[in-house]
Amino acid sequence: MTKTKFTLLVLTLLLSACASPEETTEPDVTLPSLGTPVMVNTPAPSSTPDVCAAENMADTLQPYLLLMQRFDDAANLVSNLIFNTPREVLVGPIEDLQEVRRDAQAETVPDCLADLQLVRITYMNQVIDVSLAFLNGNATDEQLNAGLEGSRQLRQLYDQELARLLGITPEAQPTQAETPAEGTPSPEAVSTAADFPQIIVTSPDGVNVRTGPSGNFPFTAILQQGSTATALGRSEDRQWILIESPDFEGQGWVFAALVELNISIDELFIAPTPTP
Repeated sequence: MTKTKFTLLVLTLLLSACASPEETTEPDVTLPSLGTPVMVNTPAPSSTPDVCAAENMADTLQPYLLLMQRFDDAANLVSNLIFNTPREVLVGPIEDLQEVRRDAQAETVPDCLADLQLVRITYMNQVIDVSLAFLNGNATDEQLNAGLEGSRQLRQLYDQELARLLGITPEAQPTQAETPAEGTPSPEAVSTAADFPQIIVTSPDGVNVRTGPSGNFPFTAILQQGSTATALGRSEDRQWILIESPDFEGQGWVFAALVELNISIDELFIAPTPTP
């Protein structure tokens, strides 16, 4: 009996060993989404040339030179007509000068041409002012000659700035080794053509900028103490200075006693005086 039980126990163990093992379920694993690939467009290096670079300066200046040529042509016509025709014939050519000036003022100028633009517009203003003074007959011969001399000086400044931008060394002007006549200003006392004369407002209350050299003219702007401006000319009595500044449009006159000039006022040419 004991033998029989032992045999049954062995058979039971053998059958258990042959049974299929219990299946195990592996857990679901969710992989993180990598998302949709995004194409990134890397901007190409800018190919816009530097208009102020030396190698591009000639091309940059071209449109400004063409406009200046238009002005020169109109100015030459006015110059030729002044001494040969009645005054009223000058109206059309002077209007042409004013139109070119408006075009020049409307131009967008890069920073590297800011000085050239200042000289150019100031020169145009001076030529037009002298032409109008002759047309209106309200200037003496002395004033007209002083205005013409101022125009020549401004044109020299323009040519020098243009040469600097183009990297051209201007030819030195011939000098004479003569002893200056008595009363002739020394070289140190004369303003150089490289810089415009400047004024600085010294009055604590500022200074009114007027349309003419008199308190009878209306004022168009006020310059505060410490403001600076370019001096373009003076009145015949030396009481007023014609100036130009980015702080106001166009040109204007300031009372000389309220500003400080970095040169002698006598070195400024006598500017044409408008009619009140």
